[in-house]
Amino acid sequence: MNKHSKLLMVIVASLIILVTSIFFSDMRALFNQARYQELLETVEEEILSANIKIVALTKGTRGLAGASGVIFKREGQTYYALTANHVVTSETDLDQTTYVVLGHDTLDFSDVVEEKGFVMDVADYYKSLPSMSIEYTSKIHDLAVVSFTTDKEYPVVEISNESPMHKDMAVTMSNPHGERNKVTAGKIKSKEYVTFSDNEESTVDLVVEHTALISVGSSGSALLNEKLELVGIGSVAKFENQTRPF
Repeated sequence: MNKHSKLLMVIVASLIILVTSIFFSDMRALFNQARYQELLETVEEEILSANIKIVALTKGTRGLAGASGVIFKREGQTYYALTANHVVTSETDLDQTTYVVLGHDTLDFSDVVEEKGFVMDVADYYKSLPSMSIEYTSKIHDLAVVSFTTDKEYPVVEISNESPMHKDMAVTMSNPHGERNKVTAGKIKSKEYVTFSDNEESTVDLVVEHTALISVGSSGSALLNEKLELVGIGSVAKFENQTRPF
């Protein structure tokens, strides 16, 4: 067998493995959604409205990108939320960046245009939403505390006193791939905490992997236990979903 034939066989085998991996990941996700349907419905009814979307506004922004966060505290009309550090520090021009918060019931600009049929400047729309303040950040833990003020009523998710353990139930609330307020279920995969590095001088300590389906836009998402308590914040995604626990 010549060199080119061997290379072709390796490529074909790799593609088969990749497709199989994607297929079984999707099947596992569908299985988890069906298996834990009752729990997911409870999350949607009781605390999904604590899920927020964070949008960064920079010069010339179209306001299309976004990430996730979860409300954990309230003082009057000011809400405090947890998200990932990289959500609020990844912009190249932070001095010219502002952040706004979309509550679970606040429409994205594209939805406003589609549902209400009027056209306005995208930046003007997002600037009309509650502005977000950054209260605290931790690069090594990829965590941030942010705040915003609104007269709307949102629930608060309690932070668990117990850390997530191997095979524990895991539920996420996030805004993946431009979708809003998605709830998924899975299990904690890690037997112990790990340290994640993207080889770009960015390291996140104390990370756990889980099988609940998340995607781009899920950074900063809530990871919940069966008691609907907060046990972690969505951090990074490599080959498995990874979350920074408390």
